Amino acid sequence: MISKSYPESVQESEKYLRMALQNISKNSLPYNPIAYALWYEYFIGRIDLLNSDIELVSESEKPISNTTVEKLFRKHIADRQFHRSAEPPRTG
Repeated sequence: MISKSYPESVQESEKYLRMALQNISKNSLPYNPIAYALWYEYFIGRIDLLNSDIELVSESEKPISNTTVEKLFRKHIADRQFHRSAEPPRTG
């Protein structure tokens, strides 16, 4: 299941890890799973609305606050995962 959601190779995921950690540091955020997941998803670029929202916030809020990170995580990642897990299993 996870490999379908995150098919990146070890080398690709290492690159995204480094980029995520750099942005967490740049924005003086706590190094927690929420901040990491948000920036990792941003760099892999599969959630267009997340990327758009981060870019909008980045223009007006420097550095991006932990409160904003939590809101973006809830809106784009947590809610999305919840809805995906609530879907009935596919048959056939």
